[in-house]
Amino acid sequence: MDIALVLAGFVVGILVGLTGMGGGSLMTPILVLLVGVKPTIAVGTDLFYAAFTKIIGGTVHGFQKTVSVRVAGLLLAGSLPGSLVAGYFLSQLKKSLGDSLEDAIAKGLGIMLIVVAISLLAPGMKNRSEDGEDNWLSRLKKGKEAVLPVVGFIVGFLVTLTSIGSGTLICATLFLLFPSLGVAKIVGTDVAHAAALVSVAAASHLFIGDVDMSLAFNLMAGSVPGIMIGSRLVVSFPEKVLRFSMSGVMLLAGIKLV
Repeated sequence: MDIALVLAGFVVGILVGLTGMGGGSLMTPILVLLVGVKPTIAVGTDLFYAAFTKIIGGTVHGFQKTVSVRVAGLLLAGSLPGSLVAGYFLSQLKKSLGDSLEDAIAKGLGIMLIVVAISLLAPGMKNRSEDGEDNWLSRLKKGKEAVLPVVGFIVGFLVTLTSIGSGTLICATLFLLFPSLGVAKIVGTDVAHAAALVSVAAASHLFIGDVDMSLAFNLMAGSVPGIMIGSRLVVSFPEKVLRFSMSGVMLLAGIKLV
């Protein structure tokens, strides 16, 4: 057992437990930048270990009735096909690009980290017109259920390629479009959706040989207790501090990878 990897899993697990976001956004760059794992292996391994974590979390939220089945289903209608398309796309790229694929994935990771860093701030952003309603957002909300499969497809595609966004991008979208669900149900719906999406994405990477099993189990050994502790701390920890801190770390890592 690698204590450093277990500790990394533990720290990221606490942060995910506190916010419902940031698993892939933090773990994948840690594996690439600090541990020295190849980007393709980092993405596949992160998705594999995260699948088990999300399934456990999604099951708990299901029992607590903090999942909107309709919203999760609409997201999955887009994200699962998006993941399968990305899996095929990645397998073809691996055949044609070979080792140069590592550079492409690293740059893709960097871009996604920058996008996610910005999206972390979205729930707190204000851009209001004189009548107190966001004009662009009010128009988007009118067709919000039709938007979900489209958002799901994009996120499913990107998550399979980079392992980033299954939590953060979906959480940001739900906070913007479905604030009436409440924080608990938004997080629960996000985790339940991610459990299915990440499992499919992980299966694609397992099929093309991009999963390091030993690495994955070391991460799981730390992340499971970390998530349990983080979930207990969530009621007393200031969310804004975490959101801005995580955003800053992701932005720096994204710039370094690009």
